[in-house]
Order: sequence, then C-alpha cells, then structure tokens
Amino acid sequence: MKKAVFLAAILISGLIIERGNLSAAGPDYSKYFITDSAVVFSWSETVSNWVPASLMLYSYQDGKISSLLTIDFNSRADQARTDYAYNAYDLLETETNYYFSGGAWVTATRNLYFYDSQNRVSEIHVQKWVSSAWVYDRIQNNYLYDGNNKQLEFQTIYWRSNAWTPPKTD
Repeated sequence: MKKAVFLAAILISGLIIERGNLSAAGPDYSKYFITDSAVVFSWSETVSNWVPASLMLYSYQDGKISSLLTIDFNSRADQARTDYAYNAYDLLETETNYYFSGGAWVTATRNLYFYDSQNRVSEIHVQKWVSSAWVYDRIQNNYLYDGNNKQLEFQTIYWRSNAWTPPKTD
C-alpha cells in the first residue's frame, strides 16, 4: 500500500512540476484532464463550529464538466457521483446520479434537460432508477423567460394521482 501511495505521489508531483514548466513548444498536458475541487463544510453541534464534511472533485472533458465525485472528508470514502452528458449542440442533456454502497456505485436518479428554440433550459425531468429501468419521479421543473431572455418563472410541478399538479411558481 505504501509503495502505491509513494508511486502515485511521484506521478502527481511529476505532472505538477511538468505543468508548471509548460511552454508553447512543450507538451500541453492540460488538454487531457482538468480537475477542480471544493470542500463542503457542515455545522458541528459538538464543537460549535463549521467542520469539513465532504470533498467534491470536478472532472472536465473538452472544457465541460464530465463528472462530480463526492467523498467523505475524513474517511475519504466514496459517497456520491454525478456523470454529465451533452447533446450534439454541447448543451447539457443528462445528469446521472449514483451513491456508493456495499463497494459499488448504485444508480439513483437522473435529470433530463430540455431546451427551447433559443437553447434556454425549458424543462428538467427527474427520473429514478427502479427495477433496472428509468421511471419518471414525482417532480418536474419548468423555466419561463421574457423577451429579453431573462428568467421570469421557475415552476415545480408534482405527479400526484396519475396527473401533474398545477405549478408552484417562484
């Protein structure tokens, strides 16, 4: 285990050093991967302070986010993952969500994005994974815009008694 960590540290150090020395004539490793991260804090009643809870690692491909991995800040155990897929116009098409359980990724939900004629998000349909198939969840989000492309409304509708409810509007 120590050898694997040591080798990984050497590899990462080499990439960081090489990236620091990038020039127009040298290889551009940044086009192969980009990773950002964020630490999520939660309030601890025990110490009455904000403490690190999760680490979120963002991965990119072709300049667009491709996945988001959430791990426990203290144990480094995998918690959740979201994979992003884009359509032919480079617009977000799906976000597929997973949680980590029993040593494996378990498919949970996905958001399907729909766009109007001006490529603005018009609807987000939420689906959940049930018995090896995607089924619509009980919620959908709709977006309405004015003539100046400013968002007028954000609507949430729910599936109840085999019909969509009237929208709740923000």
